[in-house]
Amino acid sequence: RFSIKEAIYKALDPMVQRYIGFREVALQWQDQHASVAPLRLDGNWFAVEVWWTEFDGFWLSTARARRA
Repeated sequence: RFSIKEAIYKALDPMVQRYIGFREVALQWQDQHASVAPLRLDGNWFAVEVWWTEFDGFWLSTARARRA
């Protein structure tokens, strides 16, 4: 989960340009899938998509964010 949230913060940083607290982003879990709860930061709404996979015992997480 930490890896997924870190990927989200890195995707949002160029648009928000400030520290994003750990509790500002909420993941919604269903079985083996996660989605990002509707996200409003600094008066702007963002759509965020996440993907992750295990590779040789390591976790690779990526995220894509855009203004909604």
